[in-house]
Amino acid sequence: MAEVAAAAKSVKTKKGSGVIKRVMGKLEASLRGARCGYFVVIAAAGDEPRKFVVGLDLLNDPEFLVLLKQAEEEFGFKHEGALALPCQPEELQRIIWKRKNLHGC
Repeated sequence: MAEVAAAAKSVKTKKGSGVIKRVMGKLEASLRGARCGYFVVIAAAGDEPRKFVVGLDLLNDPEFLVLLKQAEEEFGFKHEGALALPCQPEELQRIIWKRKNLHGC
């Protein structure tokens, strides 16, 4: 949980930081079954939802923060388990790929 708090503090944008604070409890639940420094999300749009294990560094990505805000509005964060994101798996894969290539991770 310390990694989640550290990632939340590193977010500089006012628009995204409120989402991060609200999602922290949800992240704690999704950390079960994921390695340290990672959490589970599901790209829920489309015919076949797909599960992703993503690094906490993704919380600094503006596109991902938009998805988190949309997820909060559409699904809320009251349920247990992985975070459901209202996007196609290909869209989430693109965001992850872009982040990895940009930062060489």
